[in-house]
Amino acid sequence: MAELQGTPVAQDALSVAQLELGGNPNALALRRPFDPEVLGKLLEGLQADDGSAQDHEHAHFMHMAIPRIGIGMDSSVTPLRHGGLSLVQTTDFFYPLVDDPYMMGKIACANVISDLYAMGVTECDNMLMLLGVSTKMTEKERDVVVPLIMRGFKDSALEAGTTVTGGQTVVNPWCTIGGVASTVCQPNEYIVPDNAVVGDVLVLTKPLGTQVAVNAHQWLDQPDRWNRIKLVVSEDDVRKAYQRAMDSMARLNRIAARLMHKYNAHGATDVTGFGLLGHAQNLAKHQKNEVSFVIHNLPVIAKMAAVAKACGNMFQLLQGHSAETSGGLLICLPREQAAAYCKDIEKQEGYQAWIIGIVEKGNRTARIIDKPRVIEVPAKEKDGELCDDLMVALSTWCAKAAAFRAVILGAPASGKGTMSARIVEQFKLTHISSGDKLRLHMNNKTELGKAVSNYVLSGKFVPDDIMISMINEEIKAVGNQNWLLDGFPRTLTQAEKLQKIHPINLVLYLDVPFEVILNRVKNRWVHLPSGRVYNIGFNSPKVPGKDDVTGEPLSKRDDDKIEIVQRRLQEYSNATKPILTFYSNLGLLNTFQGNTTDEIWPHIKRIVTKFLLQ
Repeated sequence: MAELQGTPVAQDALSVAQLELGGNPNALALRRPFDPEVLGKLLEGLQADDGSAQDHEHAHFMHMAIPRIGIGMDSSVTPLRHGGLSLVQTTDFFYPLVDDPYMMGKIACANVISDLYAMGVTECDNMLMLLGVSTKMTEKERDVVVPLIMRGFKDSALEAGTTVTGGQTVVNPWCTIGGVASTVCQPNEYIVPDNAVVGDVLVLTKPLGTQVAVNAHQWLDQPDRWNRIKLVVSEDDVRKAYQRAMDSMARLNRIAARLMHKYNAHGATDVTGFGLLGHAQNLAKHQKNEVSFVIHNLPVIAKMAAVAKACGNMFQLLQGHSAETSGGLLICLPREQAAAYCKDIEKQEGYQAWIIGIVEKGNRTARIIDKPRVIEVPAKEKDGELCDDLMVALSTWCAKAAAFRAVILGAPASGKGTMSARIVEQFKLTHISSGDKLRLHMNNKTELGKAVSNYVLSGKFVPDDIMISMINEEIKAVGNQNWLLDGFPRTLTQAEKLQKIHPINLVLYLDVPFEVILNRVKNRWVHLPSGRVYNIGFNSPKVPGKDDVTGEPLSKRDDDKIEIVQRRLQEYSNATKPILTFYSNLGLLNTFQGNTTDEIWPHIKRIVTKFLLQ
């Protein structure tokens, strides 16, 4: 389809334009929206002078008409010289819109091949990949991000039963991702999208609102924009919507296309850059019969309709003009077949499809009724994590660079240990815990353990010279490995000395209310040999009183007595302010507020990821 698509750039959530020319490999990328009618007139210049590329002109084989479809539809259909076969082909590319390179590759591939699925084609013979590598990328960014994009594109192609056999890579001011999908078909393998009849119904196979979701997710880091929507949606709602959007965009429309044949579809299109109404209008315009489409229902990712309303006319989601990427198929189905189609696709995919409108007698137009019913489509319940491939790549770079020197700060029982474990696992770092090291020395009754025992058990800070000496030896022991330091420094003197002998380049500060901490301590149990921490009601052991890994009994730490913790919190508060000021002045401090580690973790993960890609 000749299509202009507005999609958000991953870095600044600005709407950009995407031009997709069905069947034409020379796609153009524009920076501002284009009216579909204006664009259609501009594309008339691509038609052959003799009219041979006009839509629906037919070739013949064995007295059977073979349609030729060109500009204006989702894919081009070109009869081949070899009798009875047609080449079905499409191309597409656009800017990044999610911050996970692997998922971006999958989405790009799914978006390209979706145009074949809109024609009812279920088998793709070949794909090419088009990639513009941004000149603004550093070498590190390029060497991490580009292979992941390619991997995602390739994996999606394999899922579609095809392979990527080539393509084109260029250096470009903006990162662009796309490809070409081609297949050779017999006439019964595709569905010409022009046979809707009065009485048909319209079915949509994916929810709307992907553009709103990815923009809202980017606004979490942009206070001026977040303030516009925070009264109608929570941060958790936005993250769930973003995950649902990514999942939806990366999902192939292949099963939906296969079921079009089973349930006698009369035509379809995929919903992408023109939005639901724009694509419905284009599909209606190409019908042979005098029909019009009327849309009554709008399935939208949960809370995104409210976000769109809060933004005024920015997205025009409920008006049907909000751009989608790798959206669902909009299918004209016989009324008696539609419910069975929806039931079948949910059974096979595990995702719903919706009857959203009707086909009535008319003049080949489409419209959304004045007050459509908005169907809130629940977002995925699990907070998404960056894909494993990205984590492996980041940790590999971290290991190569040997330059990750981070400190995690927070009051006693603020969750430093739990958060450190997540960071270490995700990014493959070495964890140095000052508290664990001190307790190990105390349990083993070493000279150091004896020297610090009275301080620890009474809730007092261990003297600076002892702590600095111990941490210095621990850091020397890990050599050139990348490390995360937990529980140190606790005084300004320690921070200043550490910065001289082992310069820190990232500081993570957990700002947890003291009343939350005191409640945690009451319910905290530990496995002393390993340092594993459990919290009853939040991170309970599988078997009460037993360590999950060894089955050994859990204990209360001597320094977890409430009166000791209260004293430590007061001392911590007095000592920490100058440390935070010290690191803030160095430009290293990142503060994270929240009551639970699950609440804080997504923000920390984002900061660490950005740091590794600098």
